[in-house]
Amino acid sequence: MQIIYRNIFEVQWHHDYFLVPGPVIKYPGIYDVRRLVSIWPDDRTQRLMQQYRMVFRNTARGFAVMAEVTEVSPGSYALHIDPEPNDRFSFCWSLNDPLFVNYTNCRVNEPTASLYYLSNRTGTSIGAVAYLNKAVPAFGTAYPGQTSYWLGDTMVMGGKVYEAIEEDVPLVNYAANAAKWKQISSAVVNYINPGDRMLQQGTRFTYTRPNTLPGEWITWQLFDCNNNPVQFTGTTAYRTSMKASEQVAITLDLGWLEQGAYRMVIQQQPAPAQLSFYYYNQLGRPPIAGVCECFISGASPAFTFCKKDPATQKWIIDTPNKTFMIRFRNRLTHWQYLRQDQSIFDQPPEPRPLTWFYSGYTVPGPMGSTIPMPDPTPARIVPEINPVTHLVKNIYSKIYLAN
Repeated sequence: MQIIYRNIFEVQWHHDYFLVPGPVIKYPGIYDVRRLVSIWPDDRTQRLMQQYRMVFRNTARGFAVMAEVTEVSPGSYALHIDPEPNDRFSFCWSLNDPLFVNYTNCRVNEPTASLYYLSNRTGTSIGAVAYLNKAVPAFGTAYPGQTSYWLGDTMVMGGKVYEAIEEDVPLVNYAANAAKWKQISSAVVNYINPGDRMLQQGTRFTYTRPNTLPGEWITWQLFDCNNNPVQFTGTTAYRTSMKASEQVAITLDLGWLEQGAYRMVIQQQPAPAQLSFYYYNQLGRPPIAGVCECFISGASPAFTFCKKDPATQKWIIDTPNKTFMIRFRNRLTHWQYLRQDQSIFDQPPEPRPLTWFYSGYTVPGPMGSTIPMPDPTPARIVPEINPVTHLVKNIYSKIYLAN
């Protein structure tokens, strides 16, 4: 019997820092994401893939998952071993390039330890492109847990994408705050954004708040990524101190958990609190920057890579196989050209994007000529911190001139 393996889905990584200049999206032939990140299936996924006769393969553009299949009709293939509807395949990634965060649009100072969490259940499709990340929000929509936009946040308005170029930008009245934004695309591009960040949780979970109701009983419950309750190994109740001055402080050991995304619901007065996090025990393991999860079920049609045929009860893979995209935006910085005495020779009035290729920035020269200026290197970016808000106020790329 002939054994057939076919791709069941692929994930491609795009990064605007490496784009070849021009009207068409194009990357140089040497572009290889394996220089930027290392990607691997987590322990649970490796066991599942062995069980289902699947193969993980790194590629120059990301990764692909292949599976042993059976041809059920011309051009139609079914997984040789039936999966479970709630199965998920999780792929961790860590950074290989130490300068990745320098040339990538991301927040410089984040209040909590977080990672990128990308999933086919929460992805967004634009036209024929299926992005694994969440949609860039429309103007006026806050990112989770925020009441305003921060420097570097992106938003969509009028079919265009904008990036905040000031440390704190209100959610209302764009006309009055237009100078706080820079247009970065004349079409909607679903860039990785702060909405894709999830709290990274280690073995020690802590929850603190003021003791607003002395003697109150607080309980909690944990749910997995399929919204199934998870049985705790220890106590699930806590009574607050009778002294209002003593803070509520709950500490839980999560070392027994399996790696993955969870939701903690804390029942308290006056309203429950919910916290989503990704549990990863880093002891003896490499630090991870993000996770991509692909579920068998629970995703929209644009993100479903196989489905169960009601007649044959076989799991048929999509033909052609699904390709998901991850696209990072390059960072905007203030380009500051300095003489050797530290005085400023030139500074563009607005932040400019860092690029791998020469951007073509010039300044006026003598007799109507133009002088090409060197692009900054991402080896060193200098954040300016507001001493009052502790937010990043500006990000500078300093370029020292020979004379």
